[in-house]
Amino acid sequence: MAKFGESPLAFASILKFPAALPESAQREALARIAGAERPAIVMVAHGWGGGVRRHVDDLAALIADRREVFHLLPAGGDQVALHRHGGALALYFTLPADGAALAALLRSLSVVRFHFHHVHGLPQSVFELPRSTGVPYDCTLHDYFAFCPQHQLVDVAGRYCGEPDEAGCRDCLAQRAPQWPLDIVEWRELFGGFLAGAERVIAPVEDVRRRFRRHFANLPIVVWPHPEPAAALPGRPCRVATLGLLSPAKGLDVVVGCAEDARARSLPLSFRIIGATTTPLPELPGGLLSSTGEYEDVELPGLLAAEAPDVLLFAAQWPETYSYTLSAALAAGLPIVASAFGAFAERLAGVPQARLLPWDAPAAVWNDALLETAAARAPRAAAAGRRRDRRIAAGGLRRALPGRVAVDPGARADAAAGTRQPPLSASGRRRSAASVAA
Repeated sequence: MAKFGESPLAFASILKFPAALPESAQREALARIAGAERPAIVMVAHGWGGGVRRHVDDLAALIADRREVFHLLPAGGDQVALHRHGGALALYFTLPADGAALAALLRSLSVVRFHFHHVHGLPQSVFELPRSTGVPYDCTLHDYFAFCPQHQLVDVAGRYCGEPDEAGCRDCLAQRAPQWPLDIVEWRELFGGFLAGAERVIAPVEDVRRRFRRHFANLPIVVWPHPEPAAALPGRPCRVATLGLLSPAKGLDVVVGCAEDARARSLPLSFRIIGATTTPLPELPGGLLSSTGEYEDVELPGLLAAEAPDVLLFAAQWPETYSYTLSAALAAGLPIVASAFGAFAERLAGVPQARLLPWDAPAAVWNDALLETAAARAPRAAAAGRRRDRRIAAGGLRRALPGRVAVDPGARADAAAGTRQPPLSASGRRRSAASVAA
């Protein structure tokens, strides 16, 4: 397996592990790292995660069939941690004291390239690894750390600093010291020399290259956007909303049960309570269950428009006597799933987009009905959209035609009066309602 010499297992006696790690786990960590059988790349990065870690993971996935990937990360103070991609256990080294041992181990692991993404939190001697191993390296520029020890070109208030001259940078470092005891000139000389020794220096956009070239004028930098896998976006979940103050009597426990059932069955549902609740909501992941909080009655139409629910749920556990929120729901023309109980059963009788269920139906039954009702609405919404598109197209055609389009004078009067007469026939005579229906 080893390309450069001894097997990694030969280093067991000098490697450092956390004191609390059992000996069996130490052997397992070493065995996992020693199991690498292909040429390897070491990704050097900070321990913050974020976009840097995402980019490193994307690169690891791209080369997984050709290269082993190891990560070298800060472990506090002068320690670094080396672990195999996808593995939880790590080997620990103190730099520069263990630099020779780390270099020998990396050679035994058939490391053929370093890829430096960031060195925040790492000891300065990490820059010696390419030379001590005889292995080439690349650098990807994720921020401006090489010439700005504050990473992001921001001042103490977190605003863009304007990239001042050296005097301005010295003033900044007097307030916020860099991680290594260097002044701004020494800092840039250190990073400039290291970047100059890289086989490739990679910027993700042209703007980054341009800013770096102000400080490292002769540094060749290639612009390669970060490779990103095709996004597999999930379909939009069915948005279920309730209206008004929600208490157990008005279906709070039913809604919570429906959200928990949706989570358990991975159903494409989310629940939004437009209003407040009498008891706190449980915390469920992914925005599965949330509330707008209290509102004034005059705000409800605007809230409904903003929330754009697919279906409204009225899971009352008592025989309601009327329900003004149901009136708002009917005015909005949205599909409704409700308890076949009290005023709901009476007021929703014959409403095409309404579905009634037993008030004590289990959560799974409510959720199935919500999905079915929303699905039944989709073709109608699509048809309405097609009709709207045809009206828009027809309006555009009329505007494009020369001359004036005659308008029935009676239609103007009808519009002013808020009434509507049967349409005109081709001959100009007004047809009866019966003939229109036919």
